[in-house]
Amino acid sequence: MGFTFQDSYTSGMVQPLEAKLMDALSLAGARATDGSAAAALTRWFGDASPAFGKEVGRTLRQIRSNVNVKPVAVAFMPMVVVWEEDPNDPTMLNWTVKGRSTGENAAAFPGQRLAIGSALSIPSHLGVSAAVYINEAFKSLPIYLPRTNGRIDSSGWNQSRFETIIHELSHFFLQTVDVVDWGNANPKEKAYGAQRAETLAANDPVAAKTNAENWAIFVEAAGVWNCA
Repeated sequence: MGFTFQDSYTSGMVQPLEAKLMDALSLAGARATDGSAAAALTRWFGDASPAFGKEVGRTLRQIRSNVNVKPVAVAFMPMVVVWEEDPNDPTMLNWTVKGRSTGENAAAFPGQRLAIGSALSIPSHLGVSAAVYINEAFKSLPIYLPRTNGRIDSSGWNQSRFETIIHELSHFFLQTVDVVDWGNANPKEKAYGAQRAETLAANDPVAAKTNAENWAIFVEAAGVWNCA
């Protein structure tokens, strides 16, 4: 089945990545299983044990199989920015992005950056298993994560179009969540971006294994670049 695109924007942004997404899921899974992705497993999950590597391999094969047999709609959701007082500092304003078309939160990045994607479950009678929504900020992302010295660059926020789609797919097919940023008292601050995902894995591997961003970055690191 694969992806179905609801408009020209999403087809232009995501369709060129579809084959690479499927290949990366397969390669990352194989490398997790055979141990050649041990460095990436350590960096993004805090666990390179053979048992966990095999679990990751099975999981990524399952996601790939689901995308093959269950259609996933990709559509555009415009964003609206809402400014709110920072609960930790009343002299500062944060902004939150909400999905205008559904009334649901598309994503919230207080004090950070605009939301990129969101994921919604779809009733089965509509003929698709899930829907991934991307907004106008998606095109501002690089196609792939930047790398420094052959490794994923975690010196800052750093996200990509590629890992954003994997991130959303993991919500559907792996039931991942968006974990609160490690060591942050504000529950709205999530472990998005390479820097926060790496910090989460180093300090709380159990939480990293449930965080969509960690899975997404691992797939790009191991499946596209064969690096950590």
